[in-house]
Amino acid sequence: MSVICRLAGLDDLPGLLALIPQGERNPQAAGAQVATIERAREIFDEMARQGNTFIFVATITEEAGLAGTCTMTLAQSLAYSGRPSATIETVVVAAHLRGCGIGKQLLAHAIAYAREAGCYKAQLITRGRPDQVAFYRRVGFSWEGVGFKLYFSA
Repeated sequence: MSVICRLAGLDDLPGLLALIPQGERNPQAAGAQVATIERAREIFDEMARQGNTFIFVATITEEAGLAGTCTMTLAQSLAYSGRPSATIETVVVAAHLRGCGIGKQLLAHAIAYAREAGCYKAQLITRGRPDQVAFYRRVGFSWEGVGFKLYFSA
């Protein structure tokens, strides 16, 4: 299987909106809800203007459509000699392609991008499911600290 990782383009939005809900085990969960295509275009354009959030996609030559995605945001810092940090979110591999190494290659691509941008770290938060924890450890992340979230209603 040949995996190609790249930055997402506007033409990828329909595929992203179909892929992202596959990251949730519960299709009714808040994370499974995606924007309309019109709103997704607005968000994509805003990300491009801001220039610090990147959506990466993975495709495979054997199949049409998107095989995986993740989003990475770079944040400037006054610490670490002013080097930015990278936060990775929305890591999703198509359900029928999990276990094929696509997620590993996608994260390697994002991490290489963060390194090239001069980041001092890449971080992510997971819900802590054993399969997720094992996967992130296999791709080089270590479990550090305790994460906290505060969600806001729409």
